[in-house]
Amino acid sequence: MLTLAPFLFSALLTSAMQQPAVQTPGQKSYEKLCLTRKLPLEPKRGPSGHFHFTGKILFQFPSGDSVQQECEVLVGGPSRLRYLLKQDGKRNLFLVQSPTLAWFRPNGATQFQEWDAEELSRQTWLRWTASRFPWDFQLDIAGQKQGHELRASTPWGTMEISVGEDGLLSRLRLRTMEVKLSNWKPSSNGVLFPQKWEWITPSLTQIETFTAIDDSVLVFDKAFTPFSDTEDQDAASNWTGNPTTQKKQRIAGEEYGLQFRAKIELLVSELESTWWNALSTANKQNHWILFSEGKPLQVGISPETASRPKGLQTLSLPEGLWLRWVTYAKLPATDLADEIRQSAQRSKLQALGPVLFRGQLKGKNIGRRELLLPVKKKD
Repeated sequence: MLTLAPFLFSALLTSAMQQPAVQTPGQKSYEKLCLTRKLPLEPKRGPSGHFHFTGKILFQFPSGDSVQQECEVLVGGPSRLRYLLKQDGKRNLFLVQSPTLAWFRPNGATQFQEWDAEELSRQTWLRWTASRFPWDFQLDIAGQKQGHELRASTPWGTMEISVGEDGLLSRLRLRTMEVKLSNWKPSSNGVLFPQKWEWITPSLTQIETFTAIDDSVLVFDKAFTPFSDTEDQDAASNWTGNPTTQKKQRIAGEEYGLQFRAKIELLVSELESTWWNALSTANKQNHWILFSEGKPLQVGISPETASRPKGLQTLSLPEGLWLRWVTYAKLPATDLADEIRQSAQRSKLQALGPVLFRGQLKGKNIGRRELLLPVKKKD
């Protein structure tokens, strides 16, 4: 059976420009690389940072034989990969769950079997790197001489990075693996991605040609773990950032996932209403801010927390599925509410009510913030 692999990497970019200053050559090079790909200087904080590729793959063997199949690739982090091969109704599926755990389910099988994770994990790391470059490499670019060749450390040793004269990534090499990237085209969001990925190893060459590339998608963790044919993969999924082998690259405390919750009932009023302002601090604890599209901000608390005056609205949300996002991102609460709605839409989920928000609306030391959105699967 063929060993397929796509390549990845994630590291949280932290730019620390304390004050305006003369840019170094490295800073200028980094910004130019981002501009060439039509990328912002920093990745957007939020759960929808994954990639979906659809196209064909050609396997070329040293014997001269070749095989072509359809492929669909989901990249969910530096150590998360789902690679589906399709041909004449047959399907072979590879999963990378972690740097040390990979799975394979051949066509017609009902069970997954463990697969050699070392090679697939290296490829996953490289695919993530190529999809996000130059994010994650600002310090490497700043610390090396200007040019088209870079070197960076990875859990598998030193990685060689080559940039073409056009300012686009042209090659990555890690140990005996090499990928050449070409034919850059806009993705669904206008960011440039390579349509052609040529993987070269001692055993074979794999040439992927993608006709559709979607970035800023959301893929839940459960998509990268074994499942049965009758299992509902959406019912208990959870997203926990981008796990890597380096702690400094993790998003501390970031959580995103689907949960099944009991009925939620809230007493609701406008945020600055007389009733709300008159409540004691104790009664205001554990309140939710409600973000409803086209409506002013509202606040909601449990009916058990405070007495209900005449005419006050009650919001009742039935038990069911909820999208939940816990984040420390220093973004306005309105932006976070928009992001969770967009994530639901991209995940083919229909919102059933307002976004419930708990935490500081804005400020420098905002700390932990939690968002809930009631959803159901679209028909």
